[in-house]
Amino acid sequence: MNKKIIFSSFMLMSLLPSVGSADTTDTIAPTFTSSKNVSVYEKVQRAYTIKAVDDKSKRVKYSINGEDKNSFFVHGSAGYVKFKGLSSYDKKKTYHIIAQAFDSSGNVAEQEVTINLVKIGTPNNSSSDKIAPTFTSPKSFSVKEKVQRAYTIKAVDDKSKVSYSIRGEDKNSFAVHGYAGYVNFKSLSSYDKKKTYHIIAQAFDSSGNVAEQAVTINLVKIGTPTNNDNNNSSSNTTDTIAPTFTSPQSFNVNERVERAYTIKAVDDKSKVRYSIQGEDKNSFFVHGTAGYVKFKHLSNYDKKNTYHIIAQAIDASGNVAEQSVTINILKFDQNNDPSADKIAPTFTSPQNFNVNERVQRAYTIKAVDNKSKVRYSIKGEDENSFFVHGYAGYVKFKHPSKYAKKHTYHI
Repeated sequence: MNKKIIFSSFMLMSLLPSVGSADTTDTIAPTFTSSKNVSVYEKVQRAYTIKAVDDKSKRVKYSINGEDKNSFFVHGSAGYVKFKGLSSYDKKKTYHIIAQAFDSSGNVAEQEVTINLVKIGTPNNSSSDKIAPTFTSPKSFSVKEKVQRAYTIKAVDDKSKVSYSIRGEDKNSFAVHGYAGYVNFKSLSSYDKKKTYHIIAQAFDSSGNVAEQAVTINLVKIGTPTNNDNNNSSSNTTDTIAPTFTSPQSFNVNERVERAYTIKAVDDKSKVRYSIQGEDKNSFFVHGTAGYVKFKHLSNYDKKNTYHIIAQAIDASGNVAEQSVTINILKFDQNNDPSADKIAPTFTSPQNFNVNERVQRAYTIKAVDNKSKVRYSIKGEDENSFFVHGYAGYVKFKHPSKYAKKHTYHI
């Protein structure tokens, strides 16, 4: 029978006896039906799918641990194991993980899995698909200087999803989203410094077929109309006026709040899209159409109390307005908070929790508040043993837990 680790909240000074423990009549863990050894082409998104069956539970949940777990996302109910970034045979050929399957009684089965990468171009004798994807994105594109997104690679394949990459002369000037195809400048482009970029776009299907397309990205000086050959049509515009910002240049927000602020701008001829640049751009997510600027991680006044970004508002003609924005973090002090809400959230998650060793997720913090969304964090004796999701409340072990080394944690 699986050993269990007892997980205790910071409100407990000592371990409390388990109350209402799960039914233990089922002591048989799920049985794996998926392979221990799989091969997959480099640059393909899905590595493999964990599969297991259980004779008493209708559903089996999945997780992963092991040496290379941080290279993957796993779908807890469907078992899909996907690469977080594009895999490269030349950088790493083999990945080792431990697949985990859980039934509703808490029984855990584990299986060591080896994922072997296959270099693109290696014949796949087991696949009848020998046709590479077909590009639908243009070979030449014009974009205003200082805009973050250069263009988007697009390709279609009749048998599988398509993944993307780039190579070529100027590949190091860009970051590419392997699955959506977005090609973004790593730093602000400047027409006066470099007018033309040359890359080779790559599109991969799940059978390892690759299509390549030489792409030229031409910078256009701000204030000059653009002519893009997208879909063999050109657009000429007399609109040379950039959007006008209506959002402030300085904003105050309490620490640990998810949304920092919202970029707002108006344009008399088109919808406006938004992006950010600047010193602290990597601390935020930005919604390109709604303008929401959100922290990637919970902000903390004691660690950093001021952020500087450059908000960008872009109209349909490629005119770009920029605004320097300062986001000031306020230390949360309930006594000085001007809000009328003085009542803290109420926890609905337990103070004492049991979890099997080697399971990634320890537990989930849950709380309700009658006036707002709730954010989560942890502190205490064992806080450094865990990651916490500030908005969903998931508390996960940073490393596989082991009963023989430590069987009680306090946060």
